[in-house]
Amino acid sequence: MLRRLLLLLALSLSALMHLPAQATATLTLTQPFDNPVGKQVRYLVESNGPLTPEDAWAALQDEQFVPGQSEVVAFGIGAPPVWLHLQVENPRDTPLSRVLSVETAWLDEVVFYFRHEGQ
Repeated sequence: MLRRLLLLLALSLSALMHLPAQATATLTLTQPFDNPVGKQVRYLVESNGPLTPEDAWAALQDEQFVPGQSEVVAFGIGAPPVWLHLQVENPRDTPLSRVLSVETAWLDEVVFYFRHEGQ
């Protein structure tokens, strides 16, 4: 059975956080976007044990994340943990609500971290 996790994002970003030079495109929340976000993410596959959120952030800053190559991010059954980074921008002064849907039947856990202005 297909499990669906929906996360309502109420983002109020006044400025973009500092990111590496090779960061992928920013997803602007005021523009319609109904497609998968695979080409807008950067990812890092854990290879030397679990990472903390701080470790993953440092790896992103060190440009160890790889740009997504396909519209749908998929690593297969039994894949090690993967960190995804998606940069979003809300150019308005008021929060915008958006839904991010993660759809798969083979995920053990999905955790979201939010950084605003580097914190």
